[in-house]
Amino acid sequence: MAGEYLHAQTEKASLLDTDLLYVESAEPADYKLTGLSLKDTLKTYFDTLYSVAGNIKSGTGVYAGSAGVVVNIGEDLGGTAYRVVVTSTCAFASALYVGDVTITAKTSTTFTVANGGNAGATFDWILVDNN
Repeated sequence: MAGEYLHAQTEKASLLDTDLLYVESAEPADYKLTGLSLKDTLKTYFDTLYSVAGNIKSGTGVYAGSAGVVVNIGEDLGGTAYRVVVTSTCAFASALYVGDVTITAKTSTTFTVANGGNAGATFDWILVDNN
């Protein structure tokens, strides 16, 4: 019944804060929702998605072998609850073999990238801050 009524209404291009929306609920009672309440709910949801993008840092580096290279994050993250992904960016040749890559010695401002192969090859890094 509500669906038929809804489909018979004129479509509107934008939602005002004072508009009322009918919600056919899975719970025992249906309810109404204001345009403002819907906008606030959606903003809260999308803010959680977009906040992740602000927590992503990236940069480049050059492998230094087993001694490792200290990478400066560029700011103090306030802790070490972050993840780092390293991707080699050089053309692989025997002289630039990087071997196994590990992230060590994490601080709130730096981390160390060590590799089991030769020094000199380049890499990109991406960090996701969970602090």
